Amino acid sequence: MRAARSRRPREPRWPIRALDRASLARSPRWVFGVAAVTWLSILLVYHALALGVEAIRSVGLEVAWFEGVHVLMIAYTPAALVYGLRGARLDLHALRPALRLSEAQFRDRLRALVTFNGAHLVSLTALLVAVSQLPLFVGPSPSPSWPEGRPPLGDPRMTWIMLRSAVVVLLLAPLVYTELTVARRFSNLGETCAAVDLLDPTRLAPFARHGLRSVLIWTGLTVLTSLLFLVSWAQSTARVALVLILVAATAVMLLPVRGVHRRLREEKQSELERVRAALRAERDAQLSARAGAGGTSARLANLIAYEQRIESARTWPFDPGTLLRFALYVTLGVGSWLGGAVVERLLGLLLD
Repeated sequence: MRAARSRRPREPRWPIRALDRASLARSPRWVFGVAAVTWLSILLVYHALALGVEAIRSVGLEVAWFEGVHVLMIAYTPAALVYGLRGARLDLHALRPALRLSEAQFRDRLRALVTFNGAHLVSLTALLVAVSQLPLFVGPSPSPSWPEGRPPLGDPRMTWIMLRSAVVVLLLAPLVYTELTVARRFSNLGETCAAVDLLDPTRLAPFARHGLRSVLIWTGLTVLTSLLFLVSWAQSTARVALVLILVAATAVMLLPVRGVHRRLREEKQSELERVRAALRAERDAQLSARAGAGGTSARLANLIAYEQRIESARTWPFDPGTLLRFALYVTLGVGSWLGGAVVERLLGLLLD
């Protein structure tokens, strides 16, 4: 009888592997610059060939702003993916002293951390691309999104809108997939391999640091999306996108620490049961007529102090600095959202 082959997630040829290799050789800023120049070139060449140079020169301020924000978003997404993959490796190396793994097991975990299932990624991307195209064909026309009416299918403007929307999703889907997958793997690592110590939780800080790094990635995307509030026809889409991004930011903050939180909670409960059993035994000894007064009394006081220490021990690996930075990132994201809405209102009052 043949041994069953273990199924390993297949690594997709694009874009994760290429960007993962780039994360080892290039900085996220380099990826951002190359992506921005590439998409800006595609934007200018397409419009020059399809609509003519005069159409580029006569473009309105809102359209130019809208396209400029998308250039930044399209460049930011692969750079954020590179930043996240590089950071995941750094966080796992920082966790090495707190993991009950041999060197060979640790290398396997490091390799598996950034290996992804290509079929899952392709399926998710195809679904999101299809969903992203639906708003282009449904709804009234004209509308706030189509003030001059929806262009017919085959129109160069419609072709560009469809292409731009698809490219945004093609780049965003791998970022969503990898961030959530890596966060789940950190959670599993904390639950199965972490050596927890209630009296010294500092070694577990990289779990929270990884979540904080992911929040920073999504905060950057929130700031860019909030810039769309300055475009009248994109505000409803921006609101939906911002809500989804804030939900994702909260998820990637909590997901990596869920496993180690469960371990810390179980360890805390187990340790409290042990110390309380010792307290009961010591209490019974003191109540006994044969118990001595001196040493036994000191031991009981020590057990009470230890019980209080364990009761106050954290079961989430968040220190005050981590929580403060998380609050700062969320405030930055929400503030950019509100700031964009306020600026939009002020411009409306000035122009009306």
